[in-house]
Amino acid sequence: MKVLKVMIFGLLASGMTFAAGTAAGGNMHQIALGMDLSLGTLVSVNENAKTLVIKQQRGRDTIAVTDSTLINIQGKTAALADLVAGSKVVAFYTVTNGVKVAVKIADKILKSAPGAAPATK
Repeated sequence: MKVLKVMIFGLLASGMTFAAGTAAGGNMHQIALGMDLSLGTLVSVNENAKTLVIKQQRGRDTIAVTDSTLINIQGKTAALADLVAGSKVVAFYTVTNGVKVAVKIADKILKSAPGAAPATK
């Protein structure tokens, strides 16, 4: 829950509006721009089928990846082949004809707003 709150704060601080809703089968987090998100552990990547599976609290999501999907690892542009099973990831996606299609995949969650000063102890 704490991770979700940190992520929501990061998204709000970066100018995105975040709304929570409920869908059949479990909780669904939805970005106001018409995208959903899947947050959890990367189970597998299938480069041939251009899909990945993310395990989250409500189950598993199979998400398709296209040539226009943005993939970031440690803040740098990456390819599908660079994603490693077991990593914590967040995937923003839209649903087209019943298929979840990734818009962006990242390997870590924003801990602060982009450009914000680092936290001090």
